[in-house]
Amino acid sequence: MQADDWVAGCRRLFDNLDATQHSMTNPWVEVTGNPARCRMVMPAKHFLQNCFSSSGFAHGGYYDDQLTRAVDGCKITAVTLNVHWRRGNRHIMELASNGAKTQ
Repeated sequence: MQADDWVAGCRRLFDNLDATQHSMTNPWVEVTGNPARCRMVMPAKHFLQNCFSSSGFAHGGYYDDQLTRAVDGCKITAVTLNVHWRRGNRHIMELASNGAKTQ
């Protein structure tokens, strides 16, 4: 997937949520040549006030990123999200992705 396509998909979702909080911590970088690998722990919280159900959804796990050296620094060339837990109302993500706003 091209970066611009990924951003457009995220924008459609996140522009319709009332609030989000994403954290990436504990970076672990493994350099064994080119490409390198970076893994970061990730919890994310999402909120959408709606008339259907609970307004919060959270999930967590880790990102596995592939880094490639370039003339102007390292570039992220691949991202994999590995989700290990979820809690709350996951349906708010679909509501937001479909353009739902608050109540």
